[in-house]
Amino acid sequence: MSGARQRGAALIEVLVALAIVALGLGTLFAVVGDGSLRAREQGDRQAALVVAQSQIEAAGRAYPLGGAPVTGRAGPLVYRIESRPYGAKGQSLAGDLWFVTVSVRRDGVTTPLVVLGSIRLDP
Repeated sequence: MSGARQRGAALIEVLVALAIVALGLGTLFAVVGDGSLRAREQGDRQAALVVAQSQIEAAGRAYPLGGAPVTGRAGPLVYRIESRPYGAKGQSLAGDLWFVTVSVRRDGVTTPLVVLGSIRLDP
C-alpha cells in the first residue's frame, strides 16, 4: 500500500473515532440535561406542596370560608383557594364543615403542580 493511501485510511479512522466520541458526548449531555430538569421540577413540586399545605392550614382564619375564590402569590408560584360546603348541608354537631381546595401552579402556566383538598371546620 502506498503512503498516500495509508494517510487517507488513517484520516478516515480519525474521523470515525471523532464521530463516535461526538455521539457519546451528545448522549451524555442529553442525560445530564434531563436529570437536572427533573430535579428542578421535583423541587418546584415540593415548594408548591408547602404553599398548598400552609394555605389549607390558614383556611377560615386568614380568609373567610365560603366566599369567592382567593388567589395569591408565593414567589414564582400562584395559588387559588376555593371552599364550598361539605356534603348536602355542610353541617355537623361541631359546626359547619367546608371542603377547601388549594391548587398551586407556576406563574404563566395553567397546569397546576399540586392540588390539595381538606375538610375544615368553620371557626
